[in-house]
Amino acid sequence: MIWSAEAVTALLVIAGGPVPAPVTERIKAAIGRTWLVGGSQVHLEWGRIDPRVTIANDAGFRLFGGGLEGRFVVAVRTSSGSETAIGIRAGVVDSVWVAARPLAAGTRLGQADLRRDERLLWGAPAARGGPSPIGWTAQRPVPEGEPLRAPLISEPPIIDVGDRIQFLWERDGLQIVREGIATNRARRGDRVTARDPNRAETIQGIATGAGSARLTTKERR
Repeated sequence: MIWSAEAVTALLVIAGGPVPAPVTERIKAAIGRTWLVGGSQVHLEWGRIDPRVTIANDAGFRLFGGGLEGRFVVAVRTSSGSETAIGIRAGVVDSVWVAARPLAAGTRLGQADLRRDERLLWGAPAARGGPSPIGWTAQRPVPEGEPLRAPLISEPPIIDVGDRIQFLWERDGLQIVREGIATNRARRGDRVTARDPNRAETIQGIATGAGSARLTTKERR
């Protein structure tokens, strides 16, 4: 069966009812495999289900959606042999940086401004071992306890004017490496331009780290 957006939307407004625990656990395990975490770490919030629908403990299901902000649609086989579509939201409890006190917009975060806390966050868990947000800037007022992550806070520039940048392009085992002097500041993911000191060229790329970028284009002046 192919589910159109209209059909899924119509099915999601049906009134509520329970899903058997064994089915819930198998759905959590399926999402956990996608997110590379144990199913026991996954928390689910169910949408509404038709109370007239009966779902067996061994009911089959199909999972739809990319999990943006933890949102999926699951098509569950009912006891009558048909399928019912249910909206779900999934998340994982994780240790995250939160505001240790109220922060004004424009605050550059210091050690006293943040702390670690356990929170249920909707969507796939963030990569472990990421950088501390010390030095990042609050983009709006932040209440105490609010998780500190983009776009609420922004990373400071990792490239400054005058930095020597190595640009790398890779495809099918082929590599092109260029070096230049940065002509603009850039945060991770921003476009950065550089002047080739040996040629009359401007090199362009996407900042990937301190002193590094992914090569996109070069222009001859």
